Amino acid sequence: IAAAKGYSIIDTNTVMNEVNKNFWDTTGMEMNIKDRIHPSPAGTYVIAYNVIKGLFPNSEVVAETFIDAAAKTSSANNAAVEDVKFEGETITYNYTPKALPWAATGNYLKVDGKYLDLTGDLNREIIKVAGLEEGTYKIAFDGVEIGSFTNKELEAGVNIAILEKNPGQIQSQEVYTILNKKHLIQQKLRSVAKVEDVFRSKGIFGNARKIAEYIAASEAKGDDMTEYKTFDTD
Repeated sequence: IAAAKGYSIIDTNTVMNEVNKNFWDTTGMEMNIKDRIHPSPAGTYVIAYNVIKGLFPNSEVVAETFIDAAAKTSSANNAAVEDVKFEGETITYNYTPKALPWAATGNYLKVDGKYLDLTGDLNREIIKVAGLEEGTYKIAFDGVEIGSFTNKELEAGVNIAILEKNPGQIQSQEVYTILNKKHLIQQKLRSVAKVEDVFRSKGIFGNARKIAEYIAASEAKGDDMTEYKTFDTD
């Protein structure tokens, strides 16, 4: 159908089948929940990775900063770097990225570097500093140190995206928490709608007695009616 209509297609089914066949056997990490259809929290990262790579094969970085300590120059990609000051071995500047890194949640870290290189491929917030004397240097945001790196590491480029004290990662985790709360609310509303639909199809919606009878009969057959028992018939 996609070929006939000239649409692109992203095949997540083949990817998930491969993951469940090969990856689960060697790591014990399930990418699907028990029904073997819906992805587990870890599995959603596999799907998201392939969708993003399919839509944006040459995905941009979160942000990149380039500093040349010798030439005293600076530039940036998808970020603003302003008020750069070179004072001895210290370089300071105001840094404003235009995007947040991907939140490095527990499930993100379960997948990252094991089956997929989420951080290396899609989650890159790079700081490059050339022209430094040999040694080890600290990177700090508003006085809070996020890590120490050699001059060679900084010249090659340091990825700060998932570092715990990176302000962008902290903010991203906060956004993730808010979105997860929203998801849980949507999940409850979806369950209510599902239960309402079942009761309407049985012609018992709004009739508390008949609903109770339906639940009791279903439980007698061994059906799990927990979700239905929490439904407010008022």
